[in-house]
Amino acid sequence: MIDQDGNKVPVVIGNEQPTVRGVIVVARGADQSSTKVAIMDAVSTVLDLPSYKVTVLEKND
Repeated sequence: MIDQDGNKVPVVIGNEQPTVRGVIVVARGADQSSTKVAIMDAVSTVLDLPSYKVTVLEKND
């Protein structure tokens, strides 16, 4: 922390984003292929991942 005009400000050395290697989604209704594809498309679009790195599993109650 450094002091600037009476305010403490953090010193930022770097800003790194974590690397996402894959995603697992557990959801109700994922047994239906259309729902599974919609979830995979949404996740891969938001996280900018290829769809083969997204796995969607059905939630069992």
